[in-house]
Amino acid sequence: MLQCMCDGAKKVMKALPATQLGSWQNAVTTADACWLTRGNFSQICTFVIKNYLSNTILWYGHVCMHGKDNVIEERLYPGTSKSTEGFLAEKVFQQARDKGCQVVVNWQKRDLSSAKSILSSFPSAHIMHCAGHVGRAHSHQLNDLKTKKTFMKAFKDKHVKKHPAITSATCCCTKGKHRAGCGCVTEGSSGMPELATSLCAFKRRKTILYTHNE
Repeated sequence: MLQCMCDGAKKVMKALPATQLGSWQNAVTTADACWLTRGNFSQICTFVIKNYLSNTILWYGHVCMHGKDNVIEERLYPGTSKSTEGFLAEKVFQQARDKGCQVVVNWQKRDLSSAKSILSSFPSAHIMHCAGHVGRAHSHQLNDLKTKKTFMKAFKDKHVKKHPAITSATCCCTKGKHRAGCGCVTEGSSGMPELATSLCAFKRRKTILYTHNE
């Protein structure tokens, strides 16, 4: 039944003019993995590619991870749950490429393994990130940074080429307590209300564009 649904959705896309966004030659997709147990801790994972404009399923893949016991003879996925999503993304997008579909845009959460898998089959595709996922991840990063007085080594290594001064930058409140107007990301600083307002406005936006070469 699921395969019939996929075949029907592909047939509709193929009937569209080649230059039209959403056609077989200009596909706009969205892709993600779903787990039997939420939170990427499940041993059973399904990855689907959908037509973003019509919300119809086009391709799907499914793996079961190998456990401690050999309860069945069928070969199971030997990797970890962390790598499963990227593994399936690569396989399923290869199916799309092999069938002659041309994905020009893919909407997804900000997952690097999936993005790399998509670009391996469609190097010119634009990767679009969901604003909800990006905004939530950004707020988590800010909550983590507000407890620190200096930048972490990994953060410095990532940005030192563009901002050499980051290696010696320190918080102006290092020798004392935070005070009103200091600009530090804390619950007590005057900048937090404006920051919270900005984040809320950001999360209300439906989408935000990030291309693969940014």
